[in-house]
Amino acid sequence: DEAFVRSEAELKRRAQRTLEKTTERLAHTIPNISNYPRPFEGLPKLRLEDLPPVAQDTFMRVARFEAEAWLKQEKQRFAWENAQCVRRKAQSSKLTEWHERKQRQEQEQREKEEKLARDQEEKEKEKEVKRRKRNEMLQKQLGEWAVEKEKREREQASAAEQKAKEEEERRRRQEEQHRARQKASLDRWYRHKEELEAQAA
Repeated sequence: DEAFVRSEAELKRRAQRTLEKTTERLAHTIPNISNYPRPFEGLPKLRLEDLPPVAQDTFMRVARFEAEAWLKQEKQRFAWENAQCVRRKAQSSKLTEWHERKQRQEQEQREKEEKLARDQEEKEKEKEVKRRKRNEMLQKQLGEWAVEKEKREREQASAAEQKAKEEEERRRRQEEQHRARQKASLDRWYRHKEELEAQAA
């Protein structure tokens, strides 16, 4: 509390402490007297009120200066600690934001990978459906082609058989006609021969 540090009672306490330290240092600077190594030992402590007003003012000014210096140092320390606290909070906030951003990015990446996997699975399913339909269509076309081929081969075989029968029938008629012509020719020859023999007789 600045008011307490600057209060008259606190300044007097500081001045008294400074006086005691000064007295102690001064005692150490005086050479020891023979058989009296500590000539000031046992004497009552010197009080600020025992000093002349001018000396009291001097010690009070020193106390006031030390108090102001201490307040300044404390303000600087407080400002530094506050800055450190703000910096730590900022770092903590940044770290929290980084973790949250990293988690969001990881979540987005997982969702993206899951979507890609689902899309790939859908594509594979579509490809499988298309492949099955294509195979079914090819099987159907192959069956129709086999039926058509068998029908065409039957028709060709039937046509060939019919043609062979017709050819056989034509050949048979030609042979019959040929034999009929030969028989007719032979009959004419016999008749002619008989006629010649009859004329000769």
